[in-house]
Amino acid sequence: MAKTTSKIDKVAKLINRKSGATMEQIQMLTGWQPHSIRAAISGLRKRGITVTLNSKPKGGKIYKAGRGVAT
Repeated sequence: MAKTTSKIDKVAKLINRKSGATMEQIQMLTGWQPHSIRAAISGLRKRGITVTLNSKPKGGKIYKAGRGVAT
């Protein structure tokens, strides 16, 4: 039987990429509204995952998980 992956686990994997993920990318993956994504990010932080929010040169923001975070 295959293990199902929750949306929050998918978000964690997405922001753990070297390039991180934008709000729009997370929305496309989950179908969530921005306030739900911010709440999920807060939940990841409560799990002990370091999440940073960086600005892109051409505008927008990138969520990135800290180094060494396994998902």
